Amino acid sequence: MTLLDEPTTGLDREAYESVRAAILELSLDSAVIVATHDVRLVGDVADRVYMVRDGVLSEVDKRRAVGAMEEAWKSWG
Repeated sequence: MTLLDEPTTGLDREAYESVRAAILELSLDSAVIVATHDVRLVGDVADRVYMVRDGVLSEVDKRRAVGAMEEAWKSWG
């Protein structure tokens, strides 16, 4: 199992693509858990999505999670 915390924060496009490819490669043989606020990464690599809201962890539909993350970013300006 691999655990990654915000693996794409501050990366340029080329580095992002390298990290994304590495996550996908790792996920072929083992579990990869990624904690992120990166909507694009969730859309690119997630099989399952869990969100924490008000201290409660819940599994959510991937499309719903991406939409919720996009709305949160918009509301934060």
